[in-house]
Amino acid sequence: KDHIYAQIVEQMRLCLDCIVIVKGEKDDDAVDDSVSEEHKEHFKDVELAELSDVGKEAAETVESAQTLQVTEEMADAIETLWKESTIKTIYGLRAILKIDDSCAYFWDEVKRISATDFVPTDKDILLVRYRTTGVIEQRFDIKKNNFHVFDVGGQKSERKKWIHCFESVTAVLYVAALSCYNEVMFEDESKNSMEDSIELWEEICNNDWFDQTAMILLLNKKDLFAEKLKFVPITKCPPLENFEGNANDFDECSRYIQKVYEDCNKQENKQVFTHFVCATDKNGIDKVFNDIQHVVLDYSLQARGLI
Repeated sequence: KDHIYAQIVEQMRLCLDCIVIVKGEKDDDAVDDSVSEEHKEHFKDVELAELSDVGKEAAETVESAQTLQVTEEMADAIETLWKESTIKTIYGLRAILKIDDSCAYFWDEVKRISATDFVPTDKDILLVRYRTTGVIEQRFDIKKNNFHVFDVGGQKSERKKWIHCFESVTAVLYVAALSCYNEVMFEDESKNSMEDSIELWEEICNNDWFDQTAMILLLNKKDLFAEKLKFVPITKCPPLENFEGNANDFDECSRYIQKVYEDCNKQENKQVFTHFVCATDKNGIDKVFNDIQHVVLDYSLQARGLI
């Protein structure tokens, strides 16, 4: 619950901070080195209305709270702010301002979440944004087979902590967000998120440690990707700028992204197993992980010379 509360409050505070940033960048005299020139130009076309009086009161409640607990008062303030056109506009700039996609869901559900008897649903747990730090190990059994999984942080600052974990693994499960093609990195907003993801995938895919390792690519958030395609072409991502197909066609665009990732594999004798997934689709995820289980078991048996 604490992670959900934190996302609801901290991300709304971020939206309020971003109002100042966007308004400041519309001023020709404003200089903020943390914002790229391209994004500064984009902000100049954005019109932000003033918060209403009740909106300003709600903003004060959110910003002055001493804890991240979503009380009834906090829920009222969040609900009020989420109705403000300015907050909607800021959320629409989330790819640039690094606001999490799932915030809209939690802000819509804030009244339910503020209840004293609130228990997170499966969907709540799947959608909450929680950045992995360090290396988290999990062991679990599926159909009498024991799996040992290392969950590692994908941010640049985390990578040096987990590279040593790769030696002798049976499979690498690489999760990449389809919808991040027009987004910037959390640590470096001058770098496109998908461009960085592709570069990291290429490095991992061709690492000598993985000559006998199954490479499984999960292209996640296909639902958000399909929605975003209606407004933003994939050519916004530098590695995808040569795409010449139908910019609004999900199949064409997703297959092109799949090809770009799979072409990173320079080892001719190695196959990449790719799946398009939506983490909140339980039935779809069950099917994908059933397929992954078979791949991992086959590679494990091959490594032991049993098949």
